[in-house]
Amino acid sequence: MTEELIWISKWADKKIKGKSFKKALTYENVSLWWFVRPALHDRIIAALKGVEVPSGILKILRTKAAKCAILAKFLIRAFYGRLITWGIGKRKNKIPHRIMVVSYSVDWQDVITSKSKNDVIFGNLITELKKRNNEVIALDQDTSTFMDFSTLFEKTAYGGRLWRPVETYLTSDIVKKSLKASKELEKIWKELKNDPDFINSLKYKNFQLFDLLKDDFEGFFRYHFFFDVLCIELMKRTIDVEKPDLILLQCEYCSLGRAAVIAGKLKSVPTLALQHGSIGPCPSAGYYYTPDEISNRLAPQYCPLPDKTAVYGDYTKRVLTEICNYPPESVVVTGQPRYDVLTKIDKILDKEKIFEQLDLDPRKKTVVLATGMSQAKYGYPDHDEPLLDATFKALNEIPNIQLAIKVHPRDDGELQRRMVAERGLKDALITKGKLYELLYLCDVLMTFCSTVATEALILDKPVITVNLTGEPDPMPYAESGAAIGVCCGKDLAQAIKDALENPGVRKKLEENRRKFLCDHVYKIDGGSSRRVVDLIEQMIKRDPRRDMRD
Repeated sequence: MTEELIWISKWADKKIKGKSFKKALTYENVSLWWFVRPALHDRIIAALKGVEVPSGILKILRTKAAKCAILAKFLIRAFYGRLITWGIGKRKNKIPHRIMVVSYSVDWQDVITSKSKNDVIFGNLITELKKRNNEVIALDQDTSTFMDFSTLFEKTAYGGRLWRPVETYLTSDIVKKSLKASKELEKIWKELKNDPDFINSLKYKNFQLFDLLKDDFEGFFRYHFFFDVLCIELMKRTIDVEKPDLILLQCEYCSLGRAAVIAGKLKSVPTLALQHGSIGPCPSAGYYYTPDEISNRLAPQYCPLPDKTAVYGDYTKRVLTEICNYPPESVVVTGQPRYDVLTKIDKILDKEKIFEQLDLDPRKKTVVLATGMSQAKYGYPDHDEPLLDATFKALNEIPNIQLAIKVHPRDDGELQRRMVAERGLKDALITKGKLYELLYLCDVLMTFCSTVATEALILDKPVITVNLTGEPDPMPYAESGAAIGVCCGKDLAQAIKDALENPGVRKKLEENRRKFLCDHVYKIDGGSSRRVVDLIEQMIKRDPRRDMRD
């Protein structure tokens, strides 16, 4: 575990004027500290490396305009939600269970099983839930900077009134309560930012972090906490109105995910989190907690965790229980429902048609590069640019090869387009979608540490992880032997050649690939969706709080 994360956990408990920072942020007997802890950790890491958040973002977050922008977006989406749910009656008693799904607009993407888009995280689960005659209430949150009207309308067209904005349940009382809480929190910040004890408490090794993080704290108190309280109150009212038997969510450390867990505990509704991305041996601050930060009881000193977390495989369970201190009984291995379709991909996709649709040459070898969001404009160290640069140089040494760049769903792709244009790579494909199509036709998948590597391994594709950071690999793809690891740009061309042509290397990759998948993805049998829904039904049946809700 990183020293910075351990330091943060201890710092939040330091008492300043008789009260710790963690307890000073108490709301509904839970500390709002848990909402910003992951972001603060990432900012400390970035600040120590000299990475600055673009000043424009911080300037906006420090102004009252941030709240106005949030409210404007909430109100517009609330109006639309009320419009599309008008006339929906109360819960039908004959329905076995009512499941509330909490997801995000960014996960509404192309899928290979349909011409229309679907939620790539929960789509298969919703289908399985409906097959068993359960009722599903699907909530959408738009985390884009502006309003994503396109996805909002697509979700309505696809699922009728299945999907609705979480803001549908917004009321004037929720807004007033959130504004009042925000005002009180801003008073706390006014005192803290001028308090020598608080300023001096933010010393890490030889660094005075207050000067580096002052703007971030300003953003937390002016914007973040207001948004967090809104989410808590929204989820509380949503539960009151819809009366779900269980809340299914992802990204449990995000604002809405955390709020859903808190509201579920306050309203005695069980919560189940679905692992949505790879978790490595040094997990993020969204997953790691010290033993004394975890409890089933709601209190400021404890982080509210989901009742259960469904994970990809045994490896993730070991990380969460042995490193992150999750209670062993709270982590259940089910496999990843999103991967169920990969077991029948040969019956769904046609390589010739994909080459034609994507305007790629079937006579050439295809390398797919999956980038992340490792760019300063997103507040992270610049890893994407050197990765792209090394890739372009390596491919120049290899004849008869073509490149497709898969951009992260939350990345605008501007860096990739600029660098491709600068290098004159007219034939390079840049796309946010068509992931499984690209993996199906590619000859090699390259990435830094994306979850896409796991999906490529499932499809028996050679994988190369390119880590030019000088730091340990976030995921053990190369360490396990399931992938070729490259830590120096000049070695990348040879690694690509080996992945394509070296029989000995390809055989070892294949052998280690099977072992890796067995430990990391459980069973690749198309049954993960079924196992998660079985878990949902078991949780509802065994929940001792059910009688309290009926």
